[in-house]
Amino acid sequence: MKSFKNIYLAVFGLLFTWAGHIGAQPINPKPVPSNALELRISSSHGQQPVALKVRHNTWVDLKVQSDANGELHIHAYHLVFKVQANQPNSFQFQAKASGKFRLDWHPIQSNSAAHPHTPPAAWLEVYPN
Repeated sequence: MKSFKNIYLAVFGLLFTWAGHIGAQPINPKPVPSNALELRISSSHGQQPVALKVRHNTWVDLKVQSDANGELHIHAYHLVFKVQANQPNSFQFQAKASGKFRLDWHPIQSNSAAHPHTPPAAWLEVYPN
């Protein structure tokens, strides 16, 4: 009877140790990749819109250069970025929705509070993983 008890304790100990090692494994969430994108905006806005392509749920580091003060809007994401002229501007956001979204440029005009709507400065294209 004593040997059966020892075998039982040994097996139970091994199972408990094995289960402890499984439970003790560090839980590392899958890292979310990031994308560094650049956008140059001219005050004449005669440029063709560029496509900025990323994968769903990635973090985007958007670097914007402009020769005029203004705001860059990603309306679908409800984001507004204030851009300073002739300075490096960097904005971060997570691409949480898949699809094709307009990035609209609104120059800040001292004589008007209205935002003129023009063709998009760029398109944000977010693809499923």
